[in-house]
Amino acid sequence: MYEVFYIVRGVGLIRVDDQEIVLEPGVSVAPGEYHEIENTGKEELVVNYSGVANM
Repeated sequence: MYEVFYIVRGVGLIRVDDQEIVLEPGVSVAPGEYHEIENTGKEELVVNYSGVANM
């Protein structure tokens, strides 16, 4: 599955394998196999998520 995370509001961090990427509004990330998202800000982290199956 191919996944895309688009940050609408808030600040966070995504770990993709061994790499950390700061998440903030306007950032779009297409992570690899293993990933984890963490809200590092004081307000709610709002994320739009899309997933497309590999055919």
